[in-house]
Amino acid sequence: MAKRIISLLSEDFEDLELWYPVHRLREEGCIVDLVAEEKGKVYHGKYGVPCQSDYTFDEVEAKIRENFRAGNIEAPLETPVASAEEEDDGDDEEFELDE
Repeated sequence: MAKRIISLLSEDFEDLELWYPVHRLREEGCIVDLVAEEKGKVYHGKYGVPCQSDYTFDEVEAKIRENFRAGNIEAPLETPVASAEEEDDGDDEEFELDE
């Protein structure tokens, strides 16, 4: 079974940073899906190279959660979000080193 990999895409992507790994992975037999904010939209790299997205971020997240519930994967995708208490308030503690 081929490994399935996602590559993230947005407008003004760095052409070689997207396409080089995508082509190498596909050569090795991996399935590489291109994921962006809009499905089917053509995004353009910094040098004008076009790339059409296969899925949206929401579609991929839903599929991951569905596979987790079915027991096909070990853990759901979690995106940590800093709470108001965890955000940097600029009041950093100072530490002294023992000499």
